[in-house]
Amino acid sequence: MQRSSSPDPIDLAPGESAMDSVTVPKRLPLLALLAALLLTALAWHDTRQRVAADAESRFALRVEELHRRFENQIQVYVQVTRSAAALFTAYPEVKRGEWNRFVEGLHLAERFPGITAVAFARAADQWTTPAMVTEARMDGLRNFRIWPEATGPVRLVTLYAAPVNERTLRTLGYDLLSEPVRRAAAEQTRDSGEPAITRAVTLRLDEGESSPPAVLVFQAVYRDGQSPATQEQRRATFAGLVMTPIHIAPLAESVFGRMNDIAATVFEGHGEFPLYRSRPEPSDQPVLTASRDVTLGNRVWSVRYESRSSFEGGVDSWKPTLVLATGLSLSVLLSTLLWALAATRDRALVIAGRITASLRRRETELDLLFNQAPLGIALIGPDAKFTDCNPAFARAVG
Repeated sequence: MQRSSSPDPIDLAPGESAMDSVTVPKRLPLLALLAALLLTALAWHDTRQRVAADAESRFALRVEELHRRFENQIQVYVQVTRSAAALFTAYPEVKRGEWNRFVEGLHLAERFPGITAVAFARAADQWTTPAMVTEARMDGLRNFRIWPEATGPVRLVTLYAAPVNERTLRTLGYDLLSEPVRRAAAEQTRDSGEPAITRAVTLRLDEGESSPPAVLVFQAVYRDGQSPATQEQRRATFAGLVMTPIHIAPLAESVFGRMNDIAATVFEGHGEFPLYRSRPEPSDQPVLTASRDVTLGNRVWSVRYESRSSFEGGVDSWKPTLVLATGLSLSVLLSTLLWALAATRDRALVIAGRITASLRRRETELDLLFNQAPLGIALIGPDAKFTDCNPAFARAVG
């Protein structure tokens, strides 16, 4: 009978040590860290895109709101010219005093800060201009004259201008057809019957003063309050036009001046020279920008909108940073925990290896002692049967 060997506590492959078996677990924290960092980067990128999309959506809605208000304000200003022209349609023989009272009733300074005056220019030829001068002088304008003198046979003379003050009085008698920009707009409203707008010009009432750019809105008036249907009829019955000078800066300021989240710059056409800017040129590039066009009669203005720091501060720009910081913290925490678990497992495997080696040495020593002992040794089980014995016992009992 031979003594059976006890099973190994840990089975290792031939030539493999306990340290070799822990190579893969040691890589696990690094793999987990890389996977967590990848997920953090994806989450940060997705959050950043969502925040940017939300900011762009809010910016677009805000721009559309402001742009509608600006367009509506422009139409309100143009409507002043239409209303004044309608006065001649209802009462073709409007006198100077009636005109002055009508304009004063508009309360331009309070309701329309961009409009400095409303004027009426009458069409005249070489036969009717003397009577026009006489009529104006009989109205109290003793120094009234038509200027400049070197003009064509047909004239468009500024006859009424209100509110009456020193600036509006010096515009009286001016022939609008003597200047190409005003002449083109006057002919356009005469032929179409619709308002015509000049490009930005220097107003006659602003000459000699530092004044912001302004445009002129012209609305044709026809004899006897008529509304001719064809171009030929309009030219034949053209009696004059109502003129409203509009300063662009006060008009735009009434819409954009109180904004603290978005800046607006108004350009004539799509040029580079701004007619109005709601704030000084920023030192840094804005995060969000947008451009919109405004059709003003026959003119087109371009408005550039830029986000201000107050708008950008209201965007949830902190979310990507929070996601990134949280992801990095969790990644480091997870990798540290796995490193700790791996280190604990390594220590446990090292201890188990040492115990296994010690047990094997003791087992070898016991086998030598059991088999080479000179005295007989036998192991008897609970059932009084021999379970094992050494060679000396076997020889003794035969």
